[in-house]
Amino acid sequence: MTLEVFIGTVVTLLGLVMGSAVTAISWRVPRGQSWVHGRSKCSGCGHVLGALDLVPVLSWALAGGKCRHCKTPVSARYPLIEVTCGAWALLSWAKTGLVPEWGFLALWGFLLVALLWIDLDFQLLPDVLTLPGTLIGVGYALTGPGARHAMWGMLVGAGL
Repeated sequence: MTLEVFIGTVVTLLGLVMGSAVTAISWRVPRGQSWVHGRSKCSGCGHVLGALDLVPVLSWALAGGKCRHCKTPVSARYPLIEVTCGAWALLSWAKTGLVPEWGFLALWGFLLVALLWIDLDFQLLPDVLTLPGTLIGVGYALTGPGARHAMWGMLVGAGL
């Protein structure tokens, strides 16, 4: 295995794991729940999900798209979000390489996926997500390939 294949695999796996976090964010934030505290649970039976239930994509597929405990169907949106985030991580890395701005770009994409699903369900873009998204965008602008131009634009825009 080449170093490039290894890094691409790790980046994709990281994206899949982040996709699992994005599913929690997109479910909990618009409902006023903390996405940091509390454990994920089945919406049908309330069973707290264990580590085996939270392996991105694989858990859903092995359980046949149902809760392992009560057999309530689990929406295909969860693995779809995870795969989307895995693909975003891989594609953004393939475009930028493993450089500091890749982290900003990857996080920004994950946040956009969460915002997409929240918007589809609630026609809402919560400030608690859009403000960090703006800050991540500024971080990318300051570290990315056009950083010098972005800095100049911000200074001119601020009237300095």
